[in-house]
Formats: sequence, C-alpha cells, structure tokens
Amino acid sequence: MKIPYLRWWVAALLFTWLTGHIVERFSYQAIFILMGFLHPLAYLIFVRMVRKPVVSS
Repeated sequence: MKIPYLRWWVAALLFTWLTGHIVERFSYQAIFILMGFLHPLAYLIFVRMVRKPVVSS
C-alpha cells in the first residue's frame, strides 16, 4: 500500500469514527450543524490563502 492511500484510509477511518461518536453522544442534527459551519469555514480559509491575481497595466 502506498503512503498517500494509507493517509486517505486513516483519514476516512478517523472521520467515520468521529461521526459515529458524535451521533451516539448527541444526534444527527449535530453532524448537520457541524457540516453547515465547516463548508463556509473551508471557503474562507481557501479565499484567504489564494493570492490575488497580478494585474499588469
């Protein structure tokens, strides 16, 4: 197994475990609320990290 595939496998394993833990402890509503905040947060991080285009005059 190559290293990148191993990282994806471990990430999927941890994500599934964390989702199950949150659902058992709280409910599915907590997962939906969390996903509702993570997508806009990811967008803001992406926008902040991307450089502004160079405009030549």
